[in-house]
Amino acid sequence: MNVTRNVLLIFVVVILCTSALQEVFDVIHTHKLFGSYTPAPKPVFSDSSWFLGNYQQQLTERIKETVGFRNDFVRLYNQVDWSFFNISHASGIIAGKEGYLYYIEGIFNITGRNVFDPAFYTARVNEYKRLQSYLMDQYEIPLLLILAPDKAHFYPEYIPSRFLKKQSTPTKYSSAIHALDEAKVAYLDFNGYFMKMKDTCRFKLYPKNGSHWSSYGAVIAFDSLSRYIMEKYRMKMPERILDSMVSSQVLNDDHGDLSRTMNLIWEPEHPSMDYLTYHFTRLDSTEKPNILFIGDSFFWQWYYPGIIENNFNQFQFWYYNQGIYPESFKKYHNAYTLDLKETIANYDLIIILQTTGGYMNLGYGFMERAFCEFFYKDRFDYYMTQIRNPSEWYKYVKLKAIDQGLPEETILCREAIYNVLEEIKKQKQ
Repeated sequence: MNVTRNVLLIFVVVILCTSALQEVFDVIHTHKLFGSYTPAPKPVFSDSSWFLGNYQQQLTERIKETVGFRNDFVRLYNQVDWSFFNISHASGIIAGKEGYLYYIEGIFNITGRNVFDPAFYTARVNEYKRLQSYLMDQYEIPLLLILAPDKAHFYPEYIPSRFLKKQSTPTKYSSAIHALDEAKVAYLDFNGYFMKMKDTCRFKLYPKNGSHWSSYGAVIAFDSLSRYIMEKYRMKMPERILDSMVSSQVLNDDHGDLSRTMNLIWEPEHPSMDYLTYHFTRLDSTEKPNILFIGDSFFWQWYYPGIIENNFNQFQFWYYNQGIYPESFKKYHNAYTLDLKETIANYDLIIILQTTGGYMNLGYGFMERAFCEFFYKDRFDYYMTQIRNPSEWYKYVKLKAIDQGLPEETILCREAIYNVLEEIKKQKQ
């Protein structure tokens, strides 16, 4: 009995000493955890922070995060729960049947839990229609909304049964489609398109361990967009020529973004995925229009394989209507610092790429800004001037910018937009 106790004691001491050595000297390199989180800052000692207890609390959090081999222990813990209980500890990620992974927001969207009043959808679509008409009339620039596919809609059969017990209609998707069709506006619905192809397509359109369309699905979607641009807007786009297609068990970053965020030791099982290689050809009549994309991460599956570069001349991507890419790869640029009218005049086409979760937040703030600057310019300029004047309001904007890590001009513009929209609401009441 004493021998067993001593062995266990020695084992615990060795673990603690090894962890302490790793924390101080970083003897063995360990990989960082994936995901978005704010590391605990190193606490700054002061008399006030000590007596208020803030220093001790901050130091405790710091020690928790920097203990030796912490990341490996987290992965071990996550792996045990995943392997034996099919539990994911990644925030917002749900393990479905047969190991299919979902964002919980997508599940709520398909079950009708996340839905607004129908009048809200109608109002948002009417704003989109008005802006679409204005840009075409004043600038001859088409504005096109693209609805990206949604994994929960595409694979409802793998959603855990507990989420499907209470379902209601309409859903966020059906409400958006109804409002768009009623308004008779131009848009592309890749969510519906993918669901129609599901039973006939030979290749996987959505990965088991990822949240975005597959590499093949992204190419098919862009082919459809290219044909639409040529037919609708009379622009002759480059032609894509398929070179080869390879099936591989090794997932690219997009096909395994959900499983990677789970921070496991071993990658969960998954089927092989199809990867295409291709090139583009141009004729004398081929055009490469200038284009502005505004949207979310579905864009990257068009950008990184070179699809965007090969099909468009001048282009920008406003990621969630904030960071401007590709410029921000070198130095961060924010869309709110640009002159909106001057900027969009450089483009032949503006595309809003939207996922299910943001269907009625069109352009992630772009619609609101464009609405204020185009239709309520006087009031928008009034509030911009008022906020800029030395006042408590401007101090608030500066502090808010520091707190959110955004340029002052971004917060300034948002404050002005908010106040203009509030005025419009009051006028309608």
